[in-house]
Amino acid sequence: MLKNMKRRLCRLLCLALLLCLPLPAYATGITVGGGTNAEQGGTGEEAAYQPSTLEERYGKPNRVKGLTLTLEEAEYIEGHALLTLKFRNRTRHAYQYGLPYFLEKRGTDGKWYSAPAGKGNYVWPMIGMVILPGRRAEFEIDLRAPAFYDVPGPGEYRIAKVADRVDREADKVLLTVEFTIAEKKTLYATKPVYFRTGPGTKYEAVYELEAGEACKQIAKNGKWMQVELTDGRRGYVFAKYLTEDAATQYYMHPLIAPLGAENIRSISATDDPANDRSIQNLGGAVLKGRAGTCVHVTLKRAYDCYAVRLYLFGNAWEAQAAANALKRIDTMVPDAPSYTYYRMGNAIVEWRADSWYDFSKKERAYAEAVNGAFAELCGPAIVYLIG
Repeated sequence: MLKNMKRRLCRLLCLALLLCLPLPAYATGITVGGGTNAEQGGTGEEAAYQPSTLEERYGKPNRVKGLTLTLEEAEYIEGHALLTLKFRNRTRHAYQYGLPYFLEKRGTDGKWYSAPAGKGNYVWPMIGMVILPGRRAEFEIDLRAPAFYDVPGPGEYRIAKVADRVDREADKVLLTVEFTIAEKKTLYATKPVYFRTGPGTKYEAVYELEAGEACKQIAKNGKWMQVELTDGRRGYVFAKYLTEDAATQYYMHPLIAPLGAENIRSISATDDPANDRSIQNLGGAVLKGRAGTCVHVTLKRAYDCYAVRLYLFGNAWEAQAAANALKRIDTMVPDAPSYTYYRMGNAIVEWRADSWYDFSKKERAYAEAVNGAFAELCGPAIVYLIG
């Protein structure tokens, strides 16, 4: 009995070694003239996700202790899902498995649904492999192009494979591993950060993103994000210093940059200029609703007494002319907030100090430096006639 088992294992191992050599050629599937059965990936005629039947057929997933299927990464970006799976056998038995796998998506009801088949008719190569006790195997699944399944969009997914014990083929085990595909997004640097040729500090830094600079996410690699710059270059940035908050892009605006990214606590682009009373001093009713965007900046630590608003107009020259026609003047009352306005192109910046009389020496120096920077960029502050 034992001798027969050993001979059988040897034959299976030899078969696996012989057939594994052509594996890369088959990894993306083989087109055939006829259809295939559902377990082989479908016929290409399925149009929607169907309720999963895997657990009904094979039982609870991952039920054999010591037999595991894991992923190198659990989060991927839409269109860039190249999965590296690791199969490990810590049991006392040998298991055999093939190339077929199942792709399923979690529905809004929390249940699993099988993915539609890819466009065209595909069949899985008949390659069998054995994983012995104490061994591990690694293989890739490429979901970046349609083959056995349609290219998956954003959502929660799982890969499922079926393995069976070599000495008990009827004992089939369902193995699953879950992952997420996120929508491709524009990201912004929260501080100056290096753009490197690879995912790690050992790779060369070929560029430095400025605070607020935008890039497109391509794929996640551990703590690193592969991104694409506006000039088309691709590289890696430490993911901790990237954010989806679009308001961060205003770090780079020439009327915000003089504040220094290190002094900015937050930037919000949600303020509605039509309901903003502070803009009354800049022309009140005439300017209400004319700003395409109103950006509110809050500062850190000792600079909490300052506030900045950046109004991006369709035509700032017309906006100033309207304000001048109203003959309004900036309010300068002791112990009251003081406002200074500057203009650059199609933007107007409002620089407000709560009270000039309560400033520390450090705060006064900061205010003078900012006013000086604005004046150098824009010229003198906007001044109105007393009317």
